Amino acid sequence: MKATATPASASKGQYGYQFWLNAGTDATGSNRKYPSAPTDMFWADGYEGQFVAIIPSKQLVIVRLGLSKHPWDEDAMFKAILKAF
Repeated sequence: MKATATPASASKGQYGYQFWLNAGTDATGSNRKYPSAPTDMFWADGYEGQFVAIIPSKQLVIVRLGLSKHPWDEDAMFKAILKAF
């Protein structure tokens, strides 16, 4: 897990071992893809909105198997799930 969440040398901080990282590419983390999710979150992105997100600081794994043919607000979903915890 540690290696998966460690930025690959050519990734500019955006991904580890085939997982995207939510730490952001600058020192402040202000440009994260999901600002409502913690910076330690990393995720595998699948087809039509399917994904697995892992948040070590919350001891939480989120799996979405749904099909999204239209754009939807993934960050709002993370915000709502994290609020429940």
